[in-house]
Amino acid sequence: MEVRKIGPEHARALGRLEAKIYPPKFCLGWQDFESDMTEAEARNGNLSFGIFKGSEIVGYTVAYIEDGEIYVSDLAILPNHRADRNLAALLAAFFQAAAEFRLPIKAECRECSYRVCINHPRFFRKFGYALTEHGPSTFWNGEPNWEVRFDYVG
Repeated sequence: MEVRKIGPEHARALGRLEAKIYPPKFCLGWQDFESDMTEAEARNGNLSFGIFKGSEIVGYTVAYIEDGEIYVSDLAILPNHRADRNLAALLAAFFQAAAEFRLPIKAECRECSYRVCINHPRFFRKFGYALTEHGPSTFWNGEPNWEVRFDYVG
């Protein structure tokens, strides 16, 4: 497994992966990925990464700089690839890239991702980030979301 930067050229693969991971009501489609990453690359603010098994993407995080913050749009990994520290490698690549900008990071996440954020402060601190805000956000398609914010603390 290898973590690498991804861009709009990977949007269709992300759409296929999204459809395997999420129920249909949660899927936004490959066009949404393509649009977000195209706009982000035009602003030199694409911070998206993929986990590759050979040429196949088995996990990803889509993130970009917008209005002075880094916004994490989505993070997903196929269930059979969630072991072997793939999530840690993906998050490490993302947070290492984010630290170069020293901007706050914001995301809305489902319960499982929220637990990762609040239960592993030392992991994020290695990259200069601390979880500074977190709590319930909104319901999306009937499921509770959690809002998190990481600030760069050096």
